[in-house]
Amino acid sequence: MEAGYCPCEGRSGWGLALCLAPPRGEYELEYPAGSGAVIAISRDGVFLRQIRAPETLPFMETVERPISEAELERRGITWLRVACDSIKALRGAAGSGSRLARGLLEACSGVVGEVERLCGGGGDGEG
Repeated sequence: MEAGYCPCEGRSGWGLALCLAPPRGEYELEYPAGSGAVIAISRDGVFLRQIRAPETLPFMETVERPISEAELERRGITWLRVACDSIKALRGAAGSGSRLARGLLEACSGVVGEVERLCGGGGDGEG
């Protein structure tokens, strides 16, 4: 990422929320989706993830399928909630050494501040 360049500048709604999504892995966002499935949101996209244990195999397998922003809305997950949760996750990832997360937070400090004001200070997207 270029120093001082914020890829999220000028975006709004889901475009902004997904731009602020944390890196895949430990800090990606996860929301329960029922039946042992989760909705995972990271810089790689939005996926419905389920772990299955086939009867014929001695190990587990993870199945992922992309889902749309419309599906997230139907499940009550708003772009603002995702954006607010993303900022918290980015801060955690940056604090653990993620250069990608730190770079995004620094380059997009103005956008992050605007979103945090919308989050109501609690960062949960409900305020």
